[in-house]
Amino acid sequence: MRNVKLILLAIIILINSFVTTACWNYREVENLAIVAGTAVDKGEKARYKLTVEIVKIAAGNNAITESKLISVEGDTIFDCARNAISVSGKRLYWSHNKILIISKEIAEKGVIEMIDWFNRDSETRANVHLAISTENTAEDIFKGKEVIQSIKAFEMEEMLKNENSLSKAPRTEVWEFANNMAEEGIYGCTAAVKLQKMDGGEKTPAVGGTAIFKGDKLIGIVGEEETKDILFAQDNIKGGLLVETVKEKDKDKEIPISFEIFKSKTKIEPVFNKNQVKMNVDIETTVTLAELGGGKNFIGEKGREELVKLSETILKERVEKTIKKIQQEYGTDVFGFGKKIYENHYKEWQKIKDNWDENFKNLQVNVKTKIIIKNSAMLSKPLEVRKN
Repeated sequence: MRNVKLILLAIIILINSFVTTACWNYREVENLAIVAGTAVDKGEKARYKLTVEIVKIAAGNNAITESKLISVEGDTIFDCARNAISVSGKRLYWSHNKILIISKEIAEKGVIEMIDWFNRDSETRANVHLAISTENTAEDIFKGKEVIQSIKAFEMEEMLKNENSLSKAPRTEVWEFANNMAEEGIYGCTAAVKLQKMDGGEKTPAVGGTAIFKGDKLIGIVGEEETKDILFAQDNIKGGLLVETVKEKDKDKEIPISFEIFKSKTKIEPVFNKNQVKMNVDIETTVTLAELGGGKNFIGEKGREELVKLSETILKERVEKTIKKIQQEYGTDVFGFGKKIYENHYKEWQKIKDNWDENFKNLQVNVKTKIIIKNSAMLSKPLEVRKN
């Protein structure tokens, strides 16, 4: 009898699990205004102008996905988001928002309000990509022509994800930027986005360069090559190319060379001497020789040794030059040198942290580079040109 009761109870529980199970937050797609991307500019009648790229999904077997832009104004970001209902007729759905683009004008005054809302609100996500527009407005980016995907925000997300193969822009999410604002010894930086001309004269959104911040305020933007140097110093190189030009000995001929980066590791070590601190930055990069634009044999043992020394010197000089530029022109520690002192030399950090911005400008940074050439791709010798 006891076994029969247990079997009946199990059957009742099983039936209830099917009958009562449902998605508590289920919503019909047709009733949602799905946000793919967001742009923030200065408003004309209010503090902010919020532009959102809305995904339009046509129902049916042959569903077509396209997007449209909605712009509203408000005195806060949340105010803008709610005001959008009067334009779209639907409440905005933020879970698929991929990128937040802020205009230079707004970013120079401070981005903390935008960061706060995306971190605080329950409907938004803090893993949204953060970027600064180098165009006149952030809205301009969404007015560009898409190349592959019909949703420009999704296309830019793919660009940022694929930066691992380029290393020409940092990949920063809202939560990460918020953490950098709060941490000691480091300032934030984000990707810069722009419109790039294509064949035919149309412009399309493109990612490249670094927006540099002091606190929550934008203070400058550097280019793609300098960005790569910053990423080397930050230990944030995941891949990409090293393109260098070397001169043959006793000749004026320049040889362009491309290395593909397989892996890179940067070690940052603060060194104290009494009350003075200097920073040692050791970069070790493993590459493959992907392109050799000349007939000189850099692939043999002797040639490879020469190429390694030349390449190490070029990389060292580039990184040192970029670090010096950031120190002198911006005076903001985006490399996290101060953070490294805070983590490993807490007592010393307490003595210098109040004047770290000034100390950083005059900080001695010693860069050491080591390049390991893994192979020479598919060829074991340089291409030759027959002499007549």
